[in-house]
Amino acid sequence: MVNKMLYSKSATHSHSVAWFLAALMVLSTSAVLFASNDVNREEFLGDEPVVFRNTNTQQTYDLYLAKQNETVGGQGTITTLAPSSEGQEEASAVDGLEFRSAELITDLYVNGTGASNIARLSIYYQFSGPTGSTATVTFALKAGDSQIVTASKELSDPCSTNPLSGNACSWTVIEVEFGLASDGFTVPQGKQLKIRIDADAQCADGQGGLPSANGCDVKFAFGKVGSGGSYSRLQIMTNALSGSSVRVHSCYGNFGCSWNDEEKLEWAPNHRLKFREMRFSVEVRDAFGRDDIEDVTLVMSTPNEANSVFEIDFDDDMLKLDNNGLVGIYNYTASGLASGEYPVRLEINDVQGHSLLFEHPGLEFLEHDVYLTVPQNQPDVVLYAPGQTSKVNLLIEHTGSASSSLDVVFDIADNLPIEWAEPLWSQASGSYTLTGGGDSAIPELLIEVPEGDLSDAPEYLQIEARVYATNDQGQSEEVAIKTLRIDFEKVDVFAPPRISIYEDQEHQKQIADSTRPEAYDEGLSHYVDAFNGSENFYIDVFNSGFDTDSFKIRVLEQPDDWQYRFYSNVTGAELTEQGIYHLTTDIGSTQLLTVRMEVFPPEDRESLDIGLFSLAFSSTEDSELRTDVAFTVQRTFGILAEVIADSDGVSEGNLLGQVGPVSPNQDVWYNVRISDSSSTSTTETTWRIINPRDLSRNADNNPKYTAWEYSISNDTNDNIVVVSLPADEYVDIRIGVQLNGQVEAGEHIVYTRIIEEGVEEENEPRYFDLPVKVIIKEDVVPGRIEITAKTEASRFSSGEEKNLEFKITNQNNVELDVFILLYQPLGWEGGIRATSNQLGSDFIFVKLSAYESKDFSLEMTAPESLKDSASVAFEFKVTPMNNETPYAEDFEQTFAFQYVTECSGASCLFGELTNPEPQTMVFYVILGVLLLYAARRGRQQPTQHFEAIVQDKKTEELFEEELDEADDSMPEPVVAQADDDDLELLEELDEL
Repeated sequence: MVNKMLYSKSATHSHSVAWFLAALMVLSTSAVLFASNDVNREEFLGDEPVVFRNTNTQQTYDLYLAKQNETVGGQGTITTLAPSSEGQEEASAVDGLEFRSAELITDLYVNGTGASNIARLSIYYQFSGPTGSTATVTFALKAGDSQIVTASKELSDPCSTNPLSGNACSWTVIEVEFGLASDGFTVPQGKQLKIRIDADAQCADGQGGLPSANGCDVKFAFGKVGSGGSYSRLQIMTNALSGSSVRVHSCYGNFGCSWNDEEKLEWAPNHRLKFREMRFSVEVRDAFGRDDIEDVTLVMSTPNEANSVFEIDFDDDMLKLDNNGLVGIYNYTASGLASGEYPVRLEINDVQGHSLLFEHPGLEFLEHDVYLTVPQNQPDVVLYAPGQTSKVNLLIEHTGSASSSLDVVFDIADNLPIEWAEPLWSQASGSYTLTGGGDSAIPELLIEVPEGDLSDAPEYLQIEARVYATNDQGQSEEVAIKTLRIDFEKVDVFAPPRISIYEDQEHQKQIADSTRPEAYDEGLSHYVDAFNGSENFYIDVFNSGFDTDSFKIRVLEQPDDWQYRFYSNVTGAELTEQGIYHLTTDIGSTQLLTVRMEVFPPEDRESLDIGLFSLAFSSTEDSELRTDVAFTVQRTFGILAEVIADSDGVSEGNLLGQVGPVSPNQDVWYNVRISDSSSTSTTETTWRIINPRDLSRNADNNPKYTAWEYSISNDTNDNIVVVSLPADEYVDIRIGVQLNGQVEAGEHIVYTRIIEEGVEEENEPRYFDLPVKVIIKEDVVPGRIEITAKTEASRFSSGEEKNLEFKITNQNNVELDVFILLYQPLGWEGGIRATSNQLGSDFIFVKLSAYESKDFSLEMTAPESLKDSASVAFEFKVTPMNNETPYAEDFEQTFAFQYVTECSGASCLFGELTNPEPQTMVFYVILGVLLLYAARRGRQQPTQHFEAIVQDKKTEELFEEELDEADDSMPEPVVAQADDDDLELLEELDEL
């Protein structure tokens, strides 16, 4: 889209003269009117309003320096609004002074004026101090925290704050010129335009630059300076509204009406009403914010721009803040418009008088246009069958100018097999004339389908309509081509009907559909108020066969004591009964008949409140061609409670009142609306809410439901038990359910009763039982199979047979097939069995419901040879199964059970000798070592005795002399050392 722009500027001579004279008067009287606040004014004339036609064109903006705003920071603000009510503000620049704009809501492209691209700051200042003092003031222009340009001013000849001084202080304008780059600069969205002022004063008396009564100071004035309406301000060139625009959409059909959707630029003046609904979306983006916008106007003009089709002014209520911009919507339905191009423009005026005009591309209302579709009673699919003739009606509407006549020629694109006969149109050559906008025709197309193989038949029919009009030269020319694709579906001559059921005659509340059974919950309640006596349901019976057929209706299932009747919704006549069937009238191919089913609830309150109606519809030509549907009805007694929200949210496919699948430990909630629709009294009725845990029907369904925790609350109270309700009013409550963790997987329905308070049971109080559904997901976790021994452990004797009892428990919330495998000690014989009539085996299968326990037994026989006090272990390996498929390996569990043996007599001794225990083996080792040692000692002693005898006498005498001379420290004999070695050996044997 291209926006055009026109720029104009003017200033009247008389206006300038008036301002000049005012400035002279103020200057001449300033010393009298002000003490320290005298003002030497230097006014700048404002520009006349300027019109922008291009978002890239810039214009002069005056940005005023105003008082501080804590939300933007700094010592002062930068605004497009001229300060009016606020007085003069003053601040010293010695310690730094900063002015900030609000955060910009769009990028702001800033330039200066003239060939040098100057941004000019005009600001009132006051330099005070002793004579001879000087000051340097630095001015900086910033985009956010980025410094763009700086400028400095040297100040001298300070004024005196003494009012008697001849040089009393007044306020004087100083002009600062910021020389910008040739391409200017940009303040990004979300950043602030800033002006920073820093002053460095040099006092002649040497007191430095600290502001004081006797020192130097440089002050600046802002806000409304003086009493004559003078201002400090920055003058720049920019376009704060450059992000604004308008778009046009159609919210029907293939077009979307969101801002980023494709625009609709062509419209048909005589189209159906819904196709002439135009949505104009306005987005106003002023970089300086909403306060800078004065007014917004949207105009659509006639093609010659002599008049306006509409002119709408957007007030504050029509413009909403969205995504940092102001957005507004105007809906217009075109009516009675001639063909041609209609200009659309968006006019925006800001507070400084700038008028921006955004021109949208013209909207074309077509002279020659048609709309091709099928009649309302014609299905959007064409059926065909071997040897039959298919018929399809089309609808062509002239949607263009009322004064133009059109010829429309129909044809089928070349997608029919060449062997088929040429299609026949209801008019020769398929040509139809439409005399003007609003005229229509219904062409009829016949297609003869051959017998035999139809595998080459197309999946759709491509209908083509070529539109011709007479031009200015009197010649016929093609002005439009329209195409329509219709599904082409093979069917049998007779077929099962397609059934749809609705709660209302207008067919807005559908409750069943045979073609999409997964989309509707047949267990969802549909209410029948017993005070009304009956309720109607509307059943559409669609003949999907190729030939005319009628259908038999049979009620397969109904709640006890409930009654029903069937009527033709067209004639009102009751359907003919034939035994167990009700017969419809003939229904043409691809046609439907609406049957009204009137349902009567039982009067007896002991009868069922809720139940299922299951219906079968079969062809009278072939009873095998049958369609079944079902829906649930629930009786009410003048009070109704419906779930309007639940903890499942509003996700796609979620059914209100049904939550899950959720984990067994999860909390769920339901928001319920209670409505009193039967009371004729003007007073309030009090209704008691029966907690689900106290309702007997919940306990009868599943005793575990009474162990759940329930909470009933509204916006202000918890644990409420009664509500007061006027007639035809409603109240909302919340029902919370806290599950106890041991909940079987699957669907659980819990009821909450709302019953009339203060009415005795014999007087039949009004009541309603609200069902809510919780779906628990499967929760199978490793380690949740348990096996415990039921038989007290006792000793096994040799050859003894024992029957041991065990219990296996499934702590998961789903039914499991469990495979139990026995591992027994070597030589023992055992078999497990689940029932007494089973033969024992080394494995069994046990089916366990959620949280169920079952007993099984182990028949174990000990071997004949046992040892006393031996420990033996039997093991069970457990594998859970899911539909005969084992769970993963980490789901397997092993359970071990220890038993002790006993033994006595010779057989026990023999068994210990042949198969000794470890401690016996140690005894055998020690005994063997001792025997070996004794044998060794026996061999060593005779040898030593022989060596002593053969010694000669001389040696013996010498030996005796040496013994006499030996002292007490002489080493012990060799015999004693041998004894020590023997002791060490014995100690080692003891340790062994």
